[in-house]
Amino acid sequence: MRALLLLLALTTLAAADVKVTQKQIVTDTIYFDTGKATIKTESYPTLDAVVAVFSTEKKLGLVEIGVHSDARGNDKFNLEMSQKRANAVRDYLISKGVDGNRLRAKGYGETRPLDKGSNEAAWAKNRRTEFVILQRKTT
Repeated sequence: MRALLLLLALTTLAAADVKVTQKQIVTDTIYFDTGKATIKTESYPTLDAVVAVFSTEKKLGLVEIGVHSDARGNDKFNLEMSQKRANAVRDYLISKGVDGNRLRAKGYGETRPLDKGSNEAAWAKNRRTEFVILQRKTT
C-alpha cells in the first residue's frame, strides 16, 4: 500500500512539474480569481503536487507560502489580498492533509518584485506564489 501511495505521489509531482531544491518547492503558477483570494481550479493539480511533496519529503519542516502581487493597484489592497491568498493556499494544503504546523502563510504584496518594469511581462513575473523551505527536520 505504501508503495502505491509513493507511486501516486511521484506521478502527481511529475504531472504538475514540481521540483524540490534545498531552499524551495518550485511550482507552476498558482492562479487566483482576479481581485479575490479564490484559487482557480486549474491550480489544484499543482497544489496537490505540493501536498505530495509533504508526503514524500519527510525532512521538510516549516515552509513559508509567500504570495506576491504586481505593482498595479493600491499598496494596502495588494498587501491584504496577498495575505488572504497565502491563507487560502495554506487552507487548501491543510484540507488535503498537510500539518498546519509545517506551514506559514505570508503576503508580501508588491514589496519584493522580481522585475521593476511597468509592463505586462513584469507584472506577470511579479505575481507569484513561492514555497520557501525555512526549516528542515534533522531526525
